[in-house]
Formats: sequence, structure tokens, C-alpha cells
Amino acid sequence: MKIKFLELKDGCKIYAELYMNNFDKTLLFLHGGPGAGCDYFRYHAELLSESMNVVIFDQRGVLRSDAIDEENFNAMVLVEDIEDIRQILNIDKICLAGHSFGGFLALVYALKYPQNTDKIVFMGATFDFGDSNKSFEDKAIEKLFALNDEKLTKALTELVSKRDTDEDFNGNLHELMPPNMVGEIFHPKPQDEEAISKIFYNHTEEDKQKTEVHKSHLWGNPEFDKSRLDELKNLKSPSLLIVGEYDTVCSKNQREAYKKSVSNGELKEIDGCGHTLHMEIPKIFVNIVADFINK
Repeated sequence: MKIKFLELKDGCKIYAELYMNNFDKTLLFLHGGPGAGCDYFRYHAELLSESMNVVIFDQRGVLRSDAIDEENFNAMVLVEDIEDIRQILNIDKICLAGHSFGGFLALVYALKYPQNTDKIVFMGATFDFGDSNKSFEDKAIEKLFALNDEKLTKALTELVSKRDTDEDFNGNLHELMPPNMVGEIFHPKPQDEEAISKIFYNHTEEDKQKTEVHKSHLWGNPEFDKSRLDELKNLKSPSLLIVGEYDTVCSKNQREAYKKSVSNGELKEIDGCGHTLHMEIPKIFVNIVADFINK
């Protein structure tokens, strides 16, 4: 593995880890969050690099990569960054693996650059952020009511009654949730300790603050909020949507839309897993991805 800072066309430097072993296929991981960083793919990159080239990177404005230009930044800039990286690495047709928000970026890239896209792995992808938020909220409301706490139930009932008019409903809902509930919703199955051990947590405060700016400029951005469900039918590249049974981000509605609309796609639902199945069952996940990319 080599660590490099890739300089994009506008001079922005992107932190990347390259696992290049002269294979025919190159897989580029796109992290979610927004702002999650590429560390969560390091374990998988090491294993997958035995049968393909793998690239993981921090998106523009995230952790070790250069900060964003706040006046001109949006989700479409990140899509163009993918194309820049493909050209810099001299890759003819690239394979993409996008988790959550990264799946959104993979879809938009493949629709804009079909001639440069080989295969796509959607990992608990979101194709409609509004639907993903509602799906998460529904699960949180269900779990909160199930606690049978009289005071909590009263507050929750009052909050739910204002769901259609409360502009900060999601934030107010989070305030009612116990600290561990978000994690329980996202990954009901414990995450793999070996995979976790590959994550670096020693990021500087400057890097963390830079990432917060990246996130704040995406949430609420029109291109970020736009549903892409109607565009799934235009996806031509072979693709695989791998999703955990209990994933609330890639909701059942979005899975059905993918299954119905994508003519050259496969859907694989993994029993017992949530939104971070690549961290819950990393070796199984790696085998699925390797089989799909190399077949």
C-alpha cells in the first residue's frame, strides 16, 4: 500500500491509499457520512487487493484532504473529483463501491460518465435522502415507544403529532433517544473487532473541524436533497446493491425501486445486518464484492 496526495485539476490535494498490484480491475471506494473518511475501508482494501487494484480516499474537505472552497462546493464537485482521480491514476474504466452517501455519488457518477464506469457495488446506498431520514425516524420512534417509559412516551407522542410542521423534527427526536440507540439502529450486529482495528482515530482537531465544514455545506444542498429514484432506470453499468436486512438508510422502498428499475442490477440482502454490514461481516462482504467484480 502506498499513501499519496493526489492533486486534482483545481489544485486540491486528496489523501489516498493505493493498493495497486497490476490487476485488470481497479475498485475505488467512496465513503459516506458525509465526512466519514476512508479509514473504514482499509481492512477490506487489504483483502480485496489480492485479486484487484483498490483505492480508498478522503473526499475533498474530509480529514486529511484539502479543505473545500466554501463558495463553490456541492455534491457535484465530489462527482467530478471521482473523474479526476480516474484520470490521474490512468484507469480506463473504473469500478466503484459506495457506502451510504458514497452510493449516491457512485450513481450520479455512473449516470454522467457511463463510458468510464465498469461495475458498481452499492453498499447500503441512499438514493433518496428524504426517504432515508423518514425510514430512520420511523425505526427510532418504534424503538422509543417500545421502552414503555411514561414520561418519554408523553414527550414522544407530542413530538410525533407535530412531525409535519416541526422543521427540526429529526434533531428533536435525537434528543429523546438514549446515547446507544443510534448505534443499535445502524448496526444491530456487533462490528468486527479485526476490521475496527484497522481504523485510525488520531485525526487532528483541524481535520475534524474541516470535516464539519464539508458536512454542513452538503446537508440542505439541492443536489444532495434531490431524490434519484427516478434516475435508477437510466443506470446501464452492471451493479450490485448489497444491504443489511435492518438497514434504515437504504430503506425497503429504495430497495424495491432499485429492484424494479435497474435492468442490469443484482440485489443481495444480508440477514441480521444493518447499515454497516461491511463492518459487521467484513470477510463475507469482501467475498461477495470480489466475486461480483471479478466474474
